[in-house]
Amino acid sequence: MKYSSQEGEEGRRGEMKRIEVTAYHEAGHAVCSLLQDVSFKHVTIKPNKANGSLGVCKSSRRAPANIEHADSPRVRRWIESEVIIFAGGYVAQQFYAKKRIFGGARGDWSAIFDLLRLHSRSMDEISAHHALLTIRARNLLLQPFSWRMVEAVARELLQRHILKFKEARDIAMQASNALLSSPAEAQRLQREIADYRQLFPIRLSDFRWQMTSATPVTNGAARPKKK
Repeated sequence: MKYSSQEGEEGRRGEMKRIEVTAYHEAGHAVCSLLQDVSFKHVTIKPNKANGSLGVCKSSRRAPANIEHADSPRVRRWIESEVIIFAGGYVAQQFYAKKRIFGGARGDWSAIFDLLRLHSRSMDEISAHHALLTIRARNLLLQPFSWRMVEAVARELLQRHILKFKEARDIAMQASNALLSSPAEAQRLQREIADYRQLFPIRLSDFRWQMTSATPVTNGAARPKKK
């Protein structure tokens, strides 16, 4: 009986940790959208049993017309912006956990592959482009004021479970502005980010896409490497 109670407590702690990680993941998507002036309908950590997702940042913008065929600078900018938003989820999740985590972002990685293959001519190009856009997502989120926005949105998601676009935007901006009055805290965050970047550099090998039968897989999503 004692063992069963202990097991139940461990299960509850594990579930709370999963929800916390999901909140930071979805906050990463939301803040990447905000920092690119891209609106969304809502962001939530309510699980969707129908599709198996643990949360979602629901986009409200439409893809350009003829995206499959139009290879224009405008279309490429749209694709890159979308990929950066998708990457923001696992970038935020990784920094929060201070480890390489890709497995929980398989849906994001599949969406990224579908976008990048539209106008890429090889798997090598997709891999390199994916790594580059992950770096751009990192550069957006891993700044003291941006990260404080992620933290604030994640905390609010843990309380309310769902935020509309304007609510998330206001929460993020308030948190960022509050950091202006605390330069010591901003410097602490900058050091923490610098240490993380040194410990966990972006490696092209984590983004090596390959075709297995008809299914694309990548080293990063399928077999995350440990530091």
